[in-house]
Amino acid sequence: MAERDELFEGLEQFLQSLWTLAEREGLSYLADRDLSLTQVRTLLMLTMADTALPVNQIADRLDLSAPAACRNIHRLVRLGLLERRESREDRRVRLVSITAKGRDMVDRHQEPRRAALRTFISRLPDDEVGAFNTVLHRLLASDDLLAPSGAPQPVAH
Repeated sequence: MAERDELFEGLEQFLQSLWTLAEREGLSYLADRDLSLTQVRTLLMLTMADTALPVNQIADRLDLSAPAACRNIHRLVRLGLLERRESREDRRVRLVSITAKGRDMVDRHQEPRRAALRTFISRLPDDEVGAFNTVLHRLLASDDLLAPSGAPQPVAH
């Protein structure tokens, strides 16, 4: 087996095992709130956004039609998870941002994943923590390795 194929299989198995520890609880939390997958994706995306986003940009990022994005946003606004306001530059543009209540919901959804990560890290042998940290920081510092799939990828030599 090629080394990259072996790495792929190992990394996939590792990530699936790690998220399986947490996913049931995190998904149950959101399911209990009667949110659709698209609404959850909207909340997660806006949590990671640096600023409020126009509705059309949210629709594009989630690969939704503008009407579908508007319906999802409207429901999340009614639940107090998002807020929508007019742009100061262009009154036709509606900007959407996550509220404190929405951030709290996302944090509660992500906490089981964080707990699974903490458990994994606590089980790592001390001598492997430094090595893992070194590789991880090198990977995170590389802009092109974690670029979106549509971005140009480096050519393997």
